[in-house]
Amino acid sequence: MKLTNEVHIERDPAEVFATLLDVERVATCMPGSRLLGKVDDSTYEGEVKVKIGPLGVAYTGTVRFLEVDQEARTA
Repeated sequence: MKLTNEVHIERDPAEVFATLLDVERVATCMPGSRLLGKVDDSTYEGEVKVKIGPLGVAYTGTVRFLEVDQEARTA
């Protein structure tokens, strides 16, 4: 299965990309997510809890930006 979606944002692309790289800010937009700590400038630890009906799961993990290209806006 392949899902695709497009969103058009009327903001400066560099500003949008910088916002997407702001892990602390983005985490607040995802229900059930919580940052547990910032290891360094490119590494964060966190958790996500999801409950659907009587079932609930919790995941913990690490987010790390291995490579960020500001000009190409890729990470």
